[in-house]
Amino acid sequence: QLKRFKEDPKLIVEFLNGLYEVLDGIVKCFPEKLYKVETINASYLVMSGLPVRQEHSHQNAASIANFALFVLSRVNEIEIEGYPDVRVQIRIGIHSGKLAAGVIGKLNPRYCLFGDTVNFTARLEGTGKPFTIHTSIDTVNLLREHNGLYKIVE
Repeated sequence: QLKRFKEDPKLIVEFLNGLYEVLDGIVKCFPEKLYKVETINASYLVMSGLPVRQEHSHQNAASIANFALFVLSRVNEIEIEGYPDVRVQIRIGIHSGKLAAGVIGKLNPRYCLFGDTVNFTARLEGTGKPFTIHTSIDTVNLLREHNGLYKIVE
């Protein structure tokens, strides 16, 4: 059965749509703090501190960390119709840093992000273990400003 899922583009699209609906719902829980940038293939990109810049980087890091923790708490609720034994093996990458952002294009304008921060975050997610939040030392240092609120495992 799993082979059919992998080979049927319609099932993949239906599954990703269901997954992104769940993630969109979680982003809505943080309306002033998170911004869904886009989805790329099977990756879902969320930022904090954009499009309106926020002054306190440690608050942005906390917003993203809270989002990531909430996602991990809900991931087991996601089911693929007809495949009750298949579970999402989500990987999360978090990095804090500078980037360039702006609207690109006229025909289909997009709010795009550029820079090493975006690339490094993608590498953290892409090489991570399922069900784990992989966080850069830059973000860890910002989260430590919250006086032990976040458990950091090295």
